[in-house]
Amino acid sequence: MYIVAVAVLMVAIPVLKMNPIVVTAIFLIIVAWATARIVKNYMSAPKFEKTKEEAKEDKIIKQIDDIVGCICTVIYFIVSFITMAWYITWVIFIIDGLIVQIIKLIFMLKEDKTDEE
Repeated sequence: MYIVAVAVLMVAIPVLKMNPIVVTAIFLIIVAWATARIVKNYMSAPKFEKTKEEAKEDKIIKQIDDIVGCICTVIYFIVSFITMAWYITWVIFIIDGLIVQIIKLIFMLKEDKTDEE
């Protein structure tokens, strides 16, 4: 539908000599309709139920993420106030994201090992 909307825009004004305002309105209506169809399709897709074990692991990972986030924020403020290097200490938040991803990978590897057994 997006391709059709662009085609209407490209053909209607120069070839059909239509009013640009009308063509723009038609273009926006087609784009809105296509977007609404995509959103409706993904919003109505059935969601898979998680097992109790998966829900428990997700909860643990979320708690660890929150703890690591709080620790990194405290470290950020301490280091920033002591060194007054506010322009560079934001890197601590990148390290926070990396630590969280490493923890998630460790949980995934642990999960794979239990599946193999």
